[in-house]
Amino acid sequence: MEGMVICSTASGAGYYVPKNAAEVKHFILEMEKRGRECYAAASMARQWMVNNGLDTPSESVVVDVL
Repeated sequence: MEGMVICSTASGAGYYVPKNAAEVKHFILEMEKRGRECYAAASMARQWMVNNGLDTPSESVVVDVL
């Protein structure tokens, strides 16, 4: 295998090197889930701004890749 994966899934829990492929898979799924949740929250906040006649941050460009 090439490279190294360093994971962190809990705030304050620190970083760890996964022991096996199952731990890497778990990390990937957890990060994808968080990404979807963050994207949904940002989208709702942006829609709130639009609905209330406010400008949305122009530097904030979100690309839906999930």
